[in-house]
Amino acid sequence: ISPQVHDIGSLLFAKKDRYSSISKGGMFTIIRSPIQREISLFYTMRNMNHTTGEDISSYELIDWIRSPVYMGNMMIRQLSNKVDPAVDITIKELYLAKEILRRKAIIGLLDQKVESWSRFKKIFGPQWSLDGQVQLADQHCEEKLLNWGWKNKNPESTTIDFTV
Repeated sequence: ISPQVHDIGSLLFAKKDRYSSISKGGMFTIIRSPIQREISLFYTMRNMNHTTGEDISSYELIDWIRSPVYMGNMMIRQLSNKVDPAVDITIKELYLAKEILRRKAIIGLLDQKVESWSRFKKIFGPQWSLDGQVQLADQHCEEKLLNWGWKNKNPESTTIDFTV
């Protein structure tokens, strides 16, 4: 979920009443494994020397998770509006985040992005493309989105062994 989810919160939770033309909002998203997301975030921050208040350039993943700058459960924090690292996340926030996604989001999975994209197109119908027509440029863009690798991918995040 994008950090911009806070920017659209008023639309997601707007109530349609007889005096308003605002309809209830919704969103679609492609989500990846929370573990893979956290690993990728670590390598991005370490490799790009993000300012975290602590030098993590020499950290291994486990060092970062144990450090005071690590703030896990970012998606839950964003959806439940508990982004303060001093605030603990409880089962209540987990259930709230899950309920928000259930009610407001059409969810796709990154490791099934072709299938997810097909599902989005079925749900949104012909208006998904310009004037209801699939243009050659649209097809090329879709091909890149779904089947090409991305240049900023962290190669380290795909080599971690999770076996115990």
